[in-house]
Amino acid sequence: MREQVNLLLDEILPRMDQGVHHEKEGFLEVMYYVDRFNSYKGGSRGKYTLEYFEDLWGMEHTPE
Repeated sequence: MREQVNLLLDEILPRMDQGVHHEKEGFLEVMYYVDRFNSYKGGSRGKYTLEYFEDLWGMEHTPE
């Protein structure tokens, strides 16, 4: 639970506040962290994952 809170506060919310999710590259970056966030709750990821959007847009996100 603590890992999820830290990930949300340190990685996901700041990117949302910066508006990076309005561009495809930034959206993929946010989805990378959302996938990590979801993995902490037993791997339940749902349909809309980083991989889904990479395939949809023919792009690839490479974490730094």
